[in-house]
Amino acid sequence: MIALAFDLALSLGLVVLALLTVLRRTRPLSSVLLFLAFTFQMALVWVRLNAPDLALAEAAVGGVVTSVVLFDTVGRLRRHKGRSHGR
Repeated sequence: MIALAFDLALSLGLVVLALLTVLRRTRPLSSVLLFLAFTFQMALVWVRLNAPDLALAEAAVGGVVTSVVLFDTVGRLRRHKGRSHGR
């Protein structure tokens, strides 16, 4: 019974995080942070499904590599927006 409740909480959390990530598109930094939380929760789902290799790949690629690229993009957008307002 506890395992079922945990699985339902994980599933509901994924749906909520996915929706929040998409709905916060006007705030790029919060979208990236929500995506990062989604990625690590998805890694927990893979562990729960007895797929530790996929969990590790999800955490490494989705959590680290993709987030670094997205954080860099947000920084570049902010610098570009600052320069365009300065003219």
